Amino acid sequence: MLSDAFDRLSPVLRQRYRELLEREFTDSPELSDLHRLYIDYALRDAHLPRPVLAYVGYHADSATVDFSDADTIAEGLLIAQLLRDVLAIHDDIVDEDLEKFGAAPLPVAFSGGERLTQHGKNLALYYADYLVGVMLRVAARLPAAARVSALIAEILHTNQRGQLAELLAETRPLTATSVDDLLLIGERKAAYYCYVFPFRLGALLAGHDERHIDPAAAVLTRIGTASQVIDDLTGAFPGLIDHDKDTLGEIANLRRTVPLVLLAQSTRDAQVRHLLESPPPLGGQDAHRLRSALWNSTVPAEAVRLCDGLIADITPRLNGLALGAPATQYLNDLVEHRLIGSVDRLRAGK
Repeated sequence: MLSDAFDRLSPVLRQRYRELLEREFTDSPELSDLHRLYIDYALRDAHLPRPVLAYVGYHADSATVDFSDADTIAEGLLIAQLLRDVLAIHDDIVDEDLEKFGAAPLPVAFSGGERLTQHGKNLALYYADYLVGVMLRVAARLPAAARVSALIAEILHTNQRGQLAELLAETRPLTATSVDDLLLIGERKAAYYCYVFPFRLGALLAGHDERHIDPAAAVLTRIGTASQVIDDLTGAFPGLIDHDKDTLGEIANLRRTVPLVLLAQSTRDAQVRHLLESPPPLGGQDAHRLRSALWNSTVPAEAVRLCDGLIADITPRLNGLALGAPATQYLNDLVEHRLIGSVDRLRAGK
């Protein structure tokens, strides 16, 4: 179901997203250079998994789906992608990565495309806030405008609690942060907006009873939390799980990620401890040394055990959901591809 949904929905949603952005930008021609760079950045997310998941939420209780209504309901579904872009740009600013998905993140693009400047970061910050206005304008045109806006507000409230908790954790030694702390931060800063919000958005647009959606949302929260752990591992060990992400910047800035916290809790190597206790950012060579230490430590094995435990908690919950066959199959495929498949690749690579 997951592959079929991407094959059938992603091209339609991608075209509608381009059209939506171009239409929304017509009244701000003075920003045309920024709009051009942003559209290029936005459309790198070729599959648009969040609007696809919103479509699944729209058809949460459908016995069958043929994807023929995707174009009709696309504008509401695409709010999930606008929210993703807003928060991704904020992450790009904080993480200071020079490359994501094989190209420059938006702050780097706004800096001229080769290096990150303060001016580029400033432009990206305010541009992300500008996109919040675009998102709310789109929401205001929907029949369920008030409920969609309330859902956006709740998700932003939850997300920023997680982001702020993560930044506050960075004021303390790495050893003062636990994996459980990170799981809660990941739940708030990623699981809700990446997984729960799209599904609830689609269900809301379809008029489903929230009481029937809540159990699925609870499972999606757990899927999203586990997915954030996978995301930490993907960036720490690029090319092992997939080839889309390299977050050396997170290592250099000693971000509170699962790999770094596991290393801080387990290493007895004095040189590694010195790097972990150094004031960030680390220089390029030191960041690479720390990445090598991560790979040659017990961290990959500990991360596999952590992920295995999270997946073992999720799998039985999937079986008890009162969803239609397509939605049930999509969530099962999501767990198989995003979680189980990723962990298997990490296990095999190590």
